[in-house]
Amino acid sequence: MQLFFEYLEKKSKGLILCFSLFLVLFLGFLDYATGPDLSVFIFYLIPVFIGAWFIGSVAGIGLSILSALAWAFADRVYADTLIPYWNLTIEMCFFFIAVFILSALKNSLENEKQMARTDALTGAVNRRYFMDLAEMEINRMRRYGHPFTAVYMDVDNFKSLNDMQGHKAGDDLLRLVVKTIWNDTRLTDIVARLGGDEFMIILPETDFATSLSAINKIRARLDATVTENKLPVTFSFGMVTFHEPPRSVDHLMQLTDNLMYKGKNQGKNMIHHEIFAAKKQA
Repeated sequence: MQLFFEYLEKKSKGLILCFSLFLVLFLGFLDYATGPDLSVFIFYLIPVFIGAWFIGSVAGIGLSILSALAWAFADRVYADTLIPYWNLTIEMCFFFIAVFILSALKNSLENEKQMARTDALTGAVNRRYFMDLAEMEINRMRRYGHPFTAVYMDVDNFKSLNDMQGHKAGDDLLRLVVKTIWNDTRLTDIVARLGGDEFMIILPETDFATSLSAINKIRARLDATVTENKLPVTFSFGMVTFHEPPRSVDHLMQLTDNLMYKGKNQGKNMIHHEIFAAKKQA
């Protein structure tokens, strides 16, 4: 069953809807063929569930109506002409309740999944989810050979800001940093808060020149933002453009972290950028 659900998650909503409609028609035919003595009512929940879970509540409601119609009028004879309409109403209400419960459950699961992946303070990707995304990017490079750039960023003098202005000022700064970075990154880029005042950015499909231009733009925007808000901080960056995949995510983070601290040791507020290629691994 799990494999079937994973298979459906990879398919388009249009294809899933067609499959669900086919199930309703098939069950209606089966219901008609077996007659009133053998009920297949419970199986109508399958297309209703698939529609509500993989497409949305609107699709679930539509499939509920079709399923109720198919069940209510599949070769049944009633003593009173009002009975089929009563049954139809009851069945639709039953399916609607099922759709409501399924939609609420899915929304709850999606919210929990989002919270597990997101840093609560800034809204950026958290460290745990970053490790998964970075591993995916490394595997993508191993398969396709496309370069990408990883950036380790640290806020200079962040502790001093906390000591002088309080932790609320520090929290506000971290939120401002993420918001500023988001304004100058693509939807495909990854912005993560590792903890404290340390951040990672991954720029897929970027070479040395393109990534350096992008980070210079982000740095300029960050400098302008903290200057405008009169915040006594700067930013240090360690960047590595990978033309060969790193051994692991830890290796990626070690390389970028070392470059970032190289800048800090040389006076802070710097960008250190290197290329990681085959000769670098020797």
